[in-house]
Parts: sequence; C-alpha cells; structure tokens
Amino acid sequence: MSPKVSIVIPAYNNVQYIEETLQSVLNQSFDDYEVVIADHSSIDGTAEVIARFADHPKVRVLPPHPLAAVRRRTGTVSARRQRVNTSNSFAAMT
Repeated sequence: MSPKVSIVIPAYNNVQYIEETLQSVLNQSFDDYEVVIADHSSIDGTAEVIARFADHPKVRVLPPHPLAAVRRRTGTVSARRQRVNTSNSFAAMT
C-alpha cells in the first residue's frame, strides 16, 4: 500500500543541515509517510550523510542529478503518495 504522504527533500551542498532535517522528518509521530531524497550532485559531503539513511524503510534516495528543477520534479513524480510535501534540506520539521 502506498503511503498517504510523501516528503520530497531536494538537497545540494547542505551537509550542515541534511542530517537534522532527515532526523526531524523520521521522528514525526505521524507514521504513514515516505521520504524521497533527491540530491543534486552535492560535493560537500551531503551525499555521504544521505547514504547513511538509505537503508531506512521509509527512505528512498534518488540517483544524483545536477539540475535542481529536474530533481525536484523527479522527486515529486517518484513519490508514491496521496499527498506530497516538498521540504528544503535545511528545514527541520516540528
């Protein structure tokens, strides 16, 4: 069954924020969601942080793409949801 909500997180060189962002999403009390991470070919260590979350059952990591608009759209299209929320990689959820 598809999750009710897909949270699409595009990332580009956000190593200082991406882990906090992902942890805040994964720590939500609402449980019927997936996280789709779309990296834009980061070169600052963002991809390595994202890779640590790749095995989490709620997380899907899309292959890197250098064009931000294409990656955000691809992330949204790849979502298996009824509702989509796009979050920046530097935003924590409360």
